[in-house]
Amino acid sequence: MFAVYEFITTRNEKLLLMMNKYTYWQAQPTKNYRTYYCSKQSSGCKAKIKLNNYGTVIKADESHTHLPPKYIKTASGYMKV
Repeated sequence: MFAVYEFITTRNEKLLLMMNKYTYWQAQPTKNYRTYYCSKQSSGCKAKIKLNNYGTVIKADESHTHLPPKYIKTASGYMKV
């Protein structure tokens, strides 16, 4: 599976994974992979991304229950609008 994503830093210095305009936060990493949950998980969204230790997406559940957040890039990081 080939997926394009990037890591973004928000203005309050949170590091998020952004893929297809949706953002994800990193859960506690394990020995073999890192899991990122949708930033709207607290609102019931179950979308998540798993990366191996090389940064390759090994599993992607992108079944979001909401529209993607809107961010703009600024000199100090990304700002949610």
